Amino acid sequence: MIDPSNWEKRILIVMSEIGVGAWKDNVIGKAKEKFNLTANETTVVRHLLKGWTNKEIANEMRVAEQTVKEYFKRILAKTRSTTRTGIIMRVVHCR
Repeated sequence: MIDPSNWEKRILIVMSEIGVGAWKDNVIGKAKEKFNLTANETTVVRHLLKGWTNKEIANEMRVAEQTVKEYFKRILAKTRSTTRTGIIMRVVHCR
């Protein structure tokens, strides 16, 4: 819930998996090309767009959580972002 007296200072990002599969695949494909992401980095980005934690991503990929953190470091560098949200914004704006 957004405080009505302060609403103009906030950005709300709502992402849903329902009905956005094709859009998400298109965006991820373009981000892969633009930022020269590896297959594993692309997988991490795909799960990041779902809002998954490092631990959840590591469990799904069957790698150590530290490995996912290393993927994030490389993705941050390639996208010139400083946060996970920054990665999302760069990827979403690849269209």
